[in-house]
Amino acid sequence: PQQRRICSCDLAMGNTSCCQEESQPVPKEVIETQHACDDPKSSKSIQKPVEMAAIQVVTASQESQDTQVSKRCTHSGILNMPHFEVDADILRGIELEDSLRRLGKLWRESPLDLKIEDRTGLWEKSRPVQKYDVFLSHTWLTPGRWKVFSLLLQSGWKQMFAVWFFCISVVMTIGLLGWLPKPFLWRAGTLGFVTPTPFGPWMLATSFFSMILGLSVVPYMPAWCRKSSVCFLDVACIHQTDKDLMARGVYGLGGFLRQSAELRVLWSGPYLTRLWCVFELAAYHAANPAGKVTLSPIFVETGVLVMFLGAHAASLLVQIIMLTEVFGDSSLVVYFVGLLPTYIIIHLLRKIIRGKHNMIESLETFVLSDAQCRNDFDREFIQNAICAWYGSEKAFEDFVRHDLREELLGMASTTSIPLPYIGMVAASVVSSTFDCITSLFIGKAPVETIVTHLIGYTFASSLFWFFALLTLVIYLCDRWAFPLCKDWDHLTTLVIFLVLVASFYGGSIITTLACARSIWSALAWCVCTALVAAVLILRKRLVESRRIARTLRKDADLDGPDDRCP
Repeated sequence: PQQRRICSCDLAMGNTSCCQEESQPVPKEVIETQHACDDPKSSKSIQKPVEMAAIQVVTASQESQDTQVSKRCTHSGILNMPHFEVDADILRGIELEDSLRRLGKLWRESPLDLKIEDRTGLWEKSRPVQKYDVFLSHTWLTPGRWKVFSLLLQSGWKQMFAVWFFCISVVMTIGLLGWLPKPFLWRAGTLGFVTPTPFGPWMLATSFFSMILGLSVVPYMPAWCRKSSVCFLDVACIHQTDKDLMARGVYGLGGFLRQSAELRVLWSGPYLTRLWCVFELAAYHAANPAGKVTLSPIFVETGVLVMFLGAHAASLLVQIIMLTEVFGDSSLVVYFVGLLPTYIIIHLLRKIIRGKHNMIESLETFVLSDAQCRNDFDREFIQNAICAWYGSEKAFEDFVRHDLREELLGMASTTSIPLPYIGMVAASVVSSTFDCITSLFIGKAPVETIVTHLIGYTFASSLFWFFALLTLVIYLCDRWAFPLCKDWDHLTTLVIFLVLVASFYGGSIITTLACARSIWSALAWCVCTALVAAVLILRKRLVESRRIARTLRKDADLDGPDDRCP
């Protein structure tokens, strides 16, 4: 009697059905399997386990040539595949920047939502490779736009600042030459200079649009001005239409992970609810014990985007209020009203950080069986592999609840946002002072006045003091992500907002007094704020170095010299 195969594969990694077998009543091939977590002694038909994840296959007759060719698509063939076997014929990669082109079209739509003709060309976007610089692990349950922005900012912040600096320099040069219209009049008050000078908000507008432009052109920049990074992206590196190639790709993920120098986890709330995501995390730790694992929580870049928009909106509103003098000389009212957009930003930021806390807390109660999967065979395949690598499901759950949770707490803390991201937010405030410098130059203010304003307002207030305030706000949003009391959510946001206004107003008063007195007092204030910023940076680096040291000590204690899985 012949054996009939049913090979049905879904169209996206993590949503893949297996290739199954359906036999006639009297099969020529008898297959017996045992789960790696089972006790070998409890199964009478199993004589000898091969390691912990072995699957016993007893063949009663020689397989036909056709069965050998398609063995990878059979139930038994997949279960018998070595988990870290490298299938060189389908090892394909794509440049990270290439995957982000066309506004990240590859990321924004799951293959399940594409028409069959659109899926056909996805395989051609990748090319044959021998290894990967980074394996991108993510879930399609998270909207692709946030993953695209996160990757753009992670990989292109240097290019973004280069474009920003170039655009600001060009516009400021044009402004200093007097070629830009300046429809407003502004009085500085620095060193007693109160003569109205022509003013135009060109630097602030340039800052906003140049940042967006810088991120937009990152995927199209030539190779010489960016670091090449060959990555594994499931939608392009696993065939989406050929059933056999898809099965080989999906069930050969362990081989792809083995060939990856880094596993980058685009962490989001639904990540650990998907069993295939759990598989990738578990497999990489087993295949590459010394490999680099980078946890990239998407909420970090999302929070930076919120602060970036809020900082530019607040800077624009403060400029409008000061130029129109609608509140007279009452600087407190000016800053209170001008900073009102930050109230919304603080509330959204607390909501984002609250999601982070919920996500980390979910690790404490992680249960492997709760992770979702489309079919029972995939679940058996993954659980069998995890038990082979970690000894049992409970051992892996302990790893997630303790080691992984501790790693995430250290690496994904919102109170330690990377310095380039803080610079991105501070760019709005710094660029608005460039408008003031240009205005003073056009108004023929004394050189000492211009230099004093640059030291006091640009460096001391807008750069160093703003950095300290931003660090404070992020800390308070993290500390009070949940309401102080039930139903006091907006009141909690208001408290943080008032702290921000008071701190900003206090720094502004000191800056105004220092710049009105002398250039030396402005320099002294600048040194004080620079020291505060330096202390905060050193504290951040000290905390990070301690976390890395703890991780290295733990790895040295727990990892053996030959713990790489075959």
